[in-house]
Parts: sequence; structure tokens; C-alpha cells
Amino acid sequence: QYYNALFVKAEGANGTDCIEFKDSDAAANAEADTLNFHNSVMACVSNFKSGSDPLPNGEVKEEWFKNAGSSLVLDGAQDVLAADGFSTNAASTAISIQANDLSALNDNFFTPVN
Repeated sequence: QYYNALFVKAEGANGTDCIEFKDSDAAANAEADTLNFHNSVMACVSNFKSGSDPLPNGEVKEEWFKNAGSSLVLDGAQDVLAADGFSTNAASTAISIQANDLSALNDNFFTPVN
């Protein structure tokens, strides 16, 4: 499970995509909800390798990533990066979802601090 991820690819000159399922097992993990993105944003010139092809059981890749609305797929990079080129632009109007604060995930994993 991935939380609060930001994928950005503004140029497609080398023909790569933001997400590529290397084999049918990886794609099957997505459909089985073993692999999910939560509160994440994809802002890429090309989101998925073979993007029009569905996952093995027919689920549309973009809908899988959106995860019932918890994540967002944008049309290109837009203004998601700050002027430094690597941090998130907190003033971006393109990002319309909230980050997950992660505190409710698993109390055994995170150690509380002051």
C-alpha cells in the first residue's frame, strides 16, 4: 500500500510512462487490492504503459489508481511542483485531495513522538 505519493513526468521524450506493470502477476496484485495508492496524485504526460489496455480482469487502470476517489489522476504535470522543481507546490489548485496523516494506519508501526 502506498500513501501520499506524487508521480510527475512532464516530458515523454524517452517514451517512458509513470506506471508499467512488468508482468501479469503485478497487474493481478493491483486488481486483488494488494497494490493500491491512497491519497496520491499522478501528474504525468503518459500515465500507464499500454494505458488503454485494462488490467487482467477488466478493471480500467486509471480507475484502479483513483481507488474510489482517494487518489487523483491529472492531465499532465500542470503546476504540481514548486519552483525548486522537486517539492510539492502547496498552492497548486490542481491537487484537490488531502494527504493522509497516517496516524490511523497501524499504531505498532509508528512510534509516537512529541
